[in-house]
Amino acid sequence: MYRTALGKLAIVFAALSGNGVDAFWRMNCGVIQTGRIDPIVTPAEISSHVHKIAGGYNIGLNSSYEDMTNSKCTSCEIGADKSAYWTPQLYYRHANGKFQDVPNSGMTVYYFGRGDNRNNIQPFPAGFRMLS
Repeated sequence: MYRTALGKLAIVFAALSGNGVDAFWRMNCGVIQTGRIDPIVTPAEISSHVHKIAGGYNIGLNSSYEDMTNSKCTSCEIGADKSAYWTPQLYYRHANGKFQDVPNSGMTVYYFGRGDNRNNIQPFPAGFRMLS
């Protein structure tokens, strides 16, 4: 129910933003692991912070485009999408100073189509990586 409400909120935000959103696409993805992994920012190294990771199961410290496209499965609703998605792990700090991770069962991945060139949509090129 939380993901559905969040998805509806994102659609309302897109409609009210006034930034010329022409298309909206979203899918839900479950968390596959939690770890200090970031193959874009710190490839082959332990990341400085913890991430919640969803998507293609071939994700690791040094995952390449080829590794991800060769994933046999994904935690996302669209089985053909073998991309990996990650966000920083959120923690709650108690009054006594102890940290506790905030539970998270997944994420909603979304893309906005913007601009006048909507009839010329192209897939991301091989090897594409994105930070946002």
